Amino acid sequence: MNPMTNNDKDILILLFWGVVVTLFLTLYPNSHPTLTQTYYESHTVRQGETLSQIVEKYHGSLKSTLVEHPSPVVMPGEKLRVVIEGR
Repeated sequence: MNPMTNNDKDILILLFWGVVVTLFLTLYPNSHPTLTQTYYESHTVRQGETLSQIVEKYHGSLKSTLVEHPSPVVMPGEKLRVVIEGR
C-alpha cells in the first residue's frame, strides 16, 4: 500500500471543501428578502376606541398606520385606513 502524499491530501481537502460549498449553495434558502404584502382595512372610529386598539383588532401594523395617520389621536366618526402587512 502506498502512503498518501501531501499532494493527495491537498486534493482530498479541496474536494471536501468543494462538496461543502456546493451543498451550502444548493441547500441554503434564497437570500432575497421575502416580499411583504400590504393591504388596508377601512374603519370608522367609535366612541372610546384608540388607534392602537383599532390596529390590534385588524392585526395591523401600528407603525405603518401612523405613517398614513400621523396623529395617534382619533375622533368618533373619523374614517381610518389601517395598514396590514402580511407575508
